[in-house]
Amino acid sequence: MARRAPGGADILVIPEANMLFARFQTDAGSEAAARTRFETFVTYLVKARYPGATTVASKNHNDWGIDTFVGSLAGGVTRIWQSKFFLEWGDSSMKQVRASFNSAMKKSAEEKFTVDVWTLVIPSILEPGQLKSFQTWATKQMKTHTVDITIWQGDELCSQLLSEEASHVRREFFPWTVNGSPLTEEEVAELEDDAEYDAALFVRQLREAGHVEVSAACGQYFATDALLRDLEARGSHSALAAFSSIRQSVHAAWEDRFNEAAPLADEHGQMKGLVRTVMADAVALSDPVGLRLAPSHKRGTAHHLVERGTAGWVTHWRNVAVTHASEKAVTETTVDEPVAPAPPETSVLTEPVEVALLATKEAIS
Repeated sequence: MARRAPGGADILVIPEANMLFARFQTDAGSEAAARTRFETFVTYLVKARYPGATTVASKNHNDWGIDTFVGSLAGGVTRIWQSKFFLEWGDSSMKQVRASFNSAMKKSAEEKFTVDVWTLVIPSILEPGQLKSFQTWATKQMKTHTVDITIWQGDELCSQLLSEEASHVRREFFPWTVNGSPLTEEEVAELEDDAEYDAALFVRQLREAGHVEVSAACGQYFATDALLRDLEARGSHSALAAFSSIRQSVHAAWEDRFNEAAPLADEHGQMKGLVRTVMADAVALSDPVGLRLAPSHKRGTAHHLVERGTAGWVTHWRNVAVTHASEKAVTETTVDEPVAPAPPETSVLTEPVEVALLATKEAIS
């Protein structure tokens, strides 16, 4: 069943909400990465309606209870969207909602900005009793704080995705629903022996950061490398261009996380959790149009950046890269240096001794 889009193109009907948004978790590989992806999706969807919408970075979980907002935090009026990746509404869900709302109200009082509307955004659809509980709480808070509280459930999100103004969001996050045939995830090539990467820069950078086990990283690097070779062999120039956009996005994610973590580095330049957070951000990135990547490909892209000497996992990563390149050059020079030909065979006796013996022989004669 298809719906006719403006201009005559067929667009598949969006699947049931839980099925649609559950893909965030299966594609991202972890709940934390899926949560980040969902928050980004919500911001994009809000921006489709309100171009001035933006988000804030969360440092040490200090985001003022804000995921997406429109307005001014400097004494102005704001509208806030709070994203909660609840595929199911559990026992602790309402507790988390109250905590986020209270944080936003507290910060609005401290920082002197006014919250006009506060919207909870969830991918699931509440049961009648659950919705009644939320609405009862919301009604009480609206009287106390004079703020309008609304909710966007999964069905509302699907409805917005069907609108023309959100078509680019749908294409970015759910490309397989835009045309008649879902994209097939690119195959993940498996590495047989990770020992071949023992001398690789990305492995050295991981060990410099204190990582003991690196087999998975080697496999991710290999999978991404194999994918790029395959795309080149196929002559898939559009897919290679799409991959380039992912590489840039992963680099930006690494840069943001590095800049956050660098001031907290220990005396060895190590930044706890940097690799993990960058990898989660990489996996949460939306697939580019026309290319569906596995989580391993996105993680492997981060390792490729490190191998190319454009990123690293310790504060002195540039020095590590320079040292590695110097040592590699010396090794290659030593291996490639021609071996001097062996001298011609000579008598075991040295030349002066031979001369002396000949002279003695002649004298006797």
